[in-house]
Amino acid sequence: QAMTSRGQSIDVLSSEIARWIYLANRDEHAFFVEDSIDMPWTRELASPAGPVYRLADRAGSDLTTEQIERDHAYWRDTNRALLDAPLFDSDLDARMAFSALRPQGAKIYRDRGLLRDAEFAFSQALELLPNELTSMVALADVYAQQQRWREARGVIAPYRDQAPVLLSLDAQWAERQQRVEALGVAHTQLVFAPTDTS
Repeated sequence: QAMTSRGQSIDVLSSEIARWIYLANRDEHAFFVEDSIDMPWTRELASPAGPVYRLADRAGSDLTTEQIERDHAYWRDTNRALLDAPLFDSDLDARMAFSALRPQGAKIYRDRGLLRDAEFAFSQALELLPNELTSMVALADVYAQQQRWREARGVIAPYRDQAPVLLSLDAQWAERQQRVEALGVAHTQLVFAPTDTS
């Protein structure tokens, strides 16, 4: 990670400069951000806006149904146009660029607890670049947050044996999946055969 001469991270410094510019001008200008570096201070302000996100004037505003539907529609149309373009499939740079833009909205949904919307958005990123590791792990984590262990494990399966961290995640999720399934069997038996002790 790049550092200043005083030992401060360039990304942290850039984030603080962006925050200063935003605070000084938010009452007069709309702010749109492309998520090239992590800026934690934007999380409570962000709403999806196509390939970027918009910053609200003040923190704490919920996303509206209209904002969410507009974002999903934008990316449905964009994905369809890109995937139908004759040269897109062979253009790795384009696929990487667009698949890196879609998770911006997905992360906003995830951070706001809108897990179904996050799931949809991360899945759209993977349509553009299948098996892209960052989006794969993020989508699997969204499934895991909903206790959908089998689906979480299925997402990381293509790379599970190639990365120790994925093996560890898979083992954790497999254990939780077994617990849930065992509870389901016990519940079924209790309902349908409460006196069966075999």
